Amino acid sequence: MNTEEKILFCWEFFQKLHHNLSQKELQQFVPEAEHLGTPPENKNFTQETKEHKKWSFFYLEKAWKYVPMLRFLPGVRAVAVCNSVAMGTATEDSDIDLLIITDSKKLWTARVFCTIFFHLLGLRRHGKKIAGRFCLSFFITESAMNFERIALLPRDPYLAFWISTLHPIFGRDVFLRLAEKNRNFVKKNAGIPLLFLEKIREEPKKRPFFQRFLEKIFEKQWEYVLKKIFLPRAIRKKRKLKDDSGIILSEHILKFHNSDKRKEFL
Repeated sequence: MNTEEKILFCWEFFQKLHHNLSQKELQQFVPEAEHLGTPPENKNFTQETKEHKKWSFFYLEKAWKYVPMLRFLPGVRAVAVCNSVAMGTATEDSDIDLLIITDSKKLWTARVFCTIFFHLLGLRRHGKKIAGRFCLSFFITESAMNFERIALLPRDPYLAFWISTLHPIFGRDVFLRLAEKNRNFVKKNAGIPLLFLEKIREEPKKRPFFQRFLEKIFEKQWEYVLKKIFLPRAIRKKRKLKDDSGIILSEHILKFHNSDKRKEFL
């Protein structure tokens, strides 16, 4: 795509989310657009866009308050905020979606501990308790960081924007590897750079002692037991859905989205 096509593509993408892109925001996606004007604003979305930015900032601040504590839980290697809060399109009713990347052999262990952590804090999304709570619906292991494997064919622009706009909280080295695995896919499907690279912060390379201590206690057999308990429940839930395209239950991916909105952006 040339510059004009990229600008229009980005603008149309966010218009579908009822969000206007400013010149500054557009330049993040299309750096060469510095001297070109943005497409005309949709006045119907102007007030919504202001609200989006306000709530996205508020919920991102909330994520920075609580999510860093997940680094102490067994199996957790990296976490990013994703979806509406990361894209800047959140509303007052939005939840805070997290992408949680785990050790290749501790997928279920990490999921259970993260769920317990947020549930005890009263911050886990469940039932009708949604707004401002943490949604734990996407776990992948370090072995499954190539998102092209779950992309829609022949093109998946929503997934490309989703990857680009991730907001890493911790796991610097993990996200650098994720970038290498997905750079070409994002460029091919949306023609944009990986914006999340600019948000990665420096951090200690050594994992916390408390996490390593817990991982010694909850060894391999715990992963087997937890999977044995919770996988059948997840399968039953999937079978009840009319459209289960948002659910993935595999050895290295647990994705629990009751609806997959990616088809709307094809």
